[in-house]
Amino acid sequence: MSTLLATRLKSKRLELGLSQKELAEGVCEQGQISRMEKGKYMPGSDLLYSLSKKMNVTMNYFFDDSVLGETSKLVQFKELVESFLVKREYDSLKYLYSLEIDKWHRLSLSDQNYLEWIGAIVSFHCDNKREEAIIKLEQMLVRLNKDELMYLRISNTLLDFFLEEKNNDEFEKCYQAIISKLQNIDFTHTIELKIYIKIRYNFCRYLWKSFQIEKGIEETLDVIEKCNEYSCSYLLADLYCILANISEDFF
Repeated sequence: MSTLLATRLKSKRLELGLSQKELAEGVCEQGQISRMEKGKYMPGSDLLYSLSKKMNVTMNYFFDDSVLGETSKLVQFKELVESFLVKREYDSLKYLYSLEIDKWHRLSLSDQNYLEWIGAIVSFHCDNKREEAIIKLEQMLVRLNKDELMYLRISNTLLDFFLEEKNNDEFEKCYQAIISKLQNIDFTHTIELKIYIKIRYNFCRYLWKSFQIEKGIEETLDVIEKCNEYSCSYLLADLYCILANISEDFF
């Protein structure tokens, strides 16, 4: 089987922020995607055509290294967004969002969902429309497949919002709704690992702020261990800060 097909299929899937299950949905079995990415399965022309349509590339993209694939129209936007979110630069995020919103009708469904998610973050942090932003994200969760990575992204943002609003009951409800999904994370994929760390980081913050000291220390140490296990520095400094704060309260 073509090594180029295996390589390009996986790289394009990750670029689009899709899990194997999301890519396979409505097209084929997840196991077929896995075997293709390992170079152990050659798809038929019908399946390859369906995958190329879903990933917005030509069929030649998988076999001809001179062919460059069309990427998500929000690739550069997403890179900047991730940077602004990490730095909590919400005013910059709002400006960036205002430049992209007019392109809505030309975007794929996954890109529309991404942009809608960012719009809710802007509404919450910049426009003081906090209740409206929370309702918007809760509505998105209803229509999204619970196995999609975007479902976890949005759930994590809701955890952020509930922490800001000091709404412990809703935080607990939201966290309990997704905790089982964390068991299915593929830690070898950076995107999924970061989402996992984000969610558990927010839970550590919640435990600290709600004075659940011993549980907070245990949970934070566990997440730090996971980061070290996969050589991931994402939010590691923040986790150590939480650990220091919780430990100070403990002693």
